[in-house]
Amino acid sequence: MEEMNELQQMQAELQLLKDKLANQEIVSQRLMRKAMSDRITNSKKRKDRMMLFLPIILVPSFIIILSFDMMSIPLLIYTLAYLIFCVLYDYLYVSKQVNDRNLFNKELAECKKILVEYKRRWLRSLFITSPLCIIFLIWFALDLLSSTSERYLVVASLIGGVTGLIGGTIYSIAYCRREMKMVNEIIAQLDELLSVDKE
Repeated sequence: MEEMNELQQMQAELQLLKDKLANQEIVSQRLMRKAMSDRITNSKKRKDRMMLFLPIILVPSFIIILSFDMMSIPLLIYTLAYLIFCVLYDYLYVSKQVNDRNLFNKELAECKKILVEYKRRWLRSLFITSPLCIIFLIWFALDLLSSTSERYLVVASLIGGVTGLIGGTIYSIAYCRREMKMVNEIIAQLDELLSVDKE
């Protein structure tokens, strides 16, 4: 009889331990979901700041370049169309699912699928937008070189354009690497959580 009571007590303690572990797993999963969500939100804020910063730089530059007749109207139209395309392509296609505030309230497997697709779309967008950017750069250089403006203005614009190109390229590569690293880390965390769930 005494052995039976001890066995029941051990079973009750074991069940209590299992319940505590299950609760800890739930809390841990909730904290991980919150951390992943915060990282995506911070990334989105960085991108939004960058999108706001571009017009602040570009609008005065275009006004100066146009006032000195160093850029053709067709190139200006192409540039504006290119920038609008890039912003809309990102928000409506590349980042649409990741911008969902409830992303990390979904099933873990669904979150992972969305992030893998986001990464694929991001890389594809580079292959689409990079050639369009190269077209802009070549056209811009040709417009400057064929400009009737003073030579020093053309040289200054070329130096400014090359400096902006180098700075923008370095920033873009660093941003892209940081973004992909973050996405890869979140996917690895999701894999970890999914493997725990299977056990």
